Amino acid sequence: MNKQAMCLLLVAGFLISSIASFTERERNPTLLESGDCIEVEGRISNVTYINTSYGKIPLLQLPSFTDVLKSKGMWSPDIYKWGGMNAGNIIFDMMGKIDREYHVGDDFNITLHFQKISFDGIELYWFKEIPLHVVLLLSIQNVLEYSINSHYNLFLVGKERDADSISYEIAFGSKRVFDINSVNISIRKFEMNKSYNDGITFPEAFEKIMTSLATIYVAISGLEYSHLPLVDSFHDGVSDKNLIEIVDANRNALLDSGDILRVKIPPTANDTIMESYFITLDAPQINQTILLKIFLNWYHGPIEITDKIALVAEKIKQEEKNDFMNISIEIGPTLPPAGIPYDELRIETDVNHSSHKSANIPENLSSVVLNNISIKFIDANNNSLLDTGDLIEANGIPRGNPVTIYLVHRKENTVLLRWEREE
Repeated sequence: MNKQAMCLLLVAGFLISSIASFTERERNPTLLESGDCIEVEGRISNVTYINTSYGKIPLLQLPSFTDVLKSKGMWSPDIYKWGGMNAGNIIFDMMGKIDREYHVGDDFNITLHFQKISFDGIELYWFKEIPLHVVLLLSIQNVLEYSINSHYNLFLVGKERDADSISYEIAFGSKRVFDINSVNISIRKFEMNKSYNDGITFPEAFEKIMTSLATIYVAISGLEYSHLPLVDSFHDGVSDKNLIEIVDANRNALLDSGDILRVKIPPTANDTIMESYFITLDAPQINQTILLKIFLNWYHGPIEITDKIALVAEKIKQEEKNDFMNISIEIGPTLPPAGIPYDELRIETDVNHSSHKSANIPENLSSVVLNNISIKFIDANNNSLLDTGDLIEANGIPRGNPVTIYLVHRKENTVLLRWEREE
C-alpha cells in the first residue's frame, strides 16, 4: 500500500469516527464530554470544613443544584438511587478555596469542569470541583486509621513535610518495641486499574464515581496488605530505594515510641490524581503484618485529616483470681496531645459475644458496672481530660467466657481502645 492510500485511509477513519461521535452527541445533547463546563450560581445554604494537612478545605452547598441539572436537561431520577435518597433536592458539596472563609447566605458562583480524574488507578470523568472522591477517600482513611489505633495500640502523627516527604512521630504502647535492624517496614501502593470513557450523562457519571468509591472501600477493608505492589522496603537498617528513613530519637537501637518515620513520595502530577499508600511493619517477634499507616497522596504530597482522636495503652497490668480477673490500663500518648475530654467518651463491655452493655463516663468519674464488671477512671492530674498517666481499672472480669472492653469516642462513634480476653 502506497503512502497516499495510507493517508486516505487514515483521513477516512478520522472522518467516520468524528461523524459517529457527532451523531451520538446530536442524538443525546445531554451527554457530557471532557472539556464541558457547567456554570452554577446561588446562595450558600451550608458550609462545612475538613481540617487537613493541606489546610482547611471548605465544602459548600447550594440549594438550587437540582434546578441547575433540570434546566440543562441533565436530571434523572436515577440520581436519587446513587445519592441514597428517595426524593427531594439532591445536594452536592462543592469545594471552595482552601483556607478561605465562607458564610451561609453569601452569593457563590463556580464553573464545574467535566474532565478525567484518577484515584487509586481508576480513571473516570467527573467534576473535580465536586470532590466526592476527595471527601470519601479521606473518610475511608480516617475510619481505617481508627481501626489501626485500637487494634494495634499505636498511631503515627504527622510532624514535618516538604515537597516530597512527610515525617511521622511514632506512638506505641510499651509492648511495641522492636530492634531497628530486625524490622521490615514497607510502603505499598493500592491500585484498582480500571478506566471509563466520557460521552456519558450526568447520572451515569455519578453512578460510576459512587460505585468506584464503594468498590475501593470494600477492597481496602479486606486487604491482605502483603499482596499489594511494593514501592520500597526498609530492612537490615537500610532502605532499598531511600524512600524510608527511621530516626532513632533516643538512640537505643529500638523502634519505639517517640522515634520518627520519614517517607518520601513525590506528589501526584496535578489535583485530578489521588493515590492510596500503606505503610506496614513486620518483625521476628510477631507473626503478623502490622499496618502502621494509610495515607493519601495528592498534588502537594500526602494529605490527611488533622483533627484526629487517638490514644495508646502504655501499660496493662492483670491480676488473676479464681473465678475472675482485674486489669489496670495506663494511658500513654494521645491525640490531641493535650488529652480527650472525659465527657466525650463512653465505655462498653461485651461478654460471650452476646451481652453488650454501654455507659457514658460519669461526670465525677465514679465506677460504672456493666455485665457485672466494675470500671473506673482515675484522672491522674485532675484536669478532666483522659491523657498520659491516667488509669482505667476494670474489676470482676469473669473467667470462662470471652470478654471485650471498648473505650469509644461518642461524637465520632469510633473505638479508641480495645481490650480482649478469649477463653
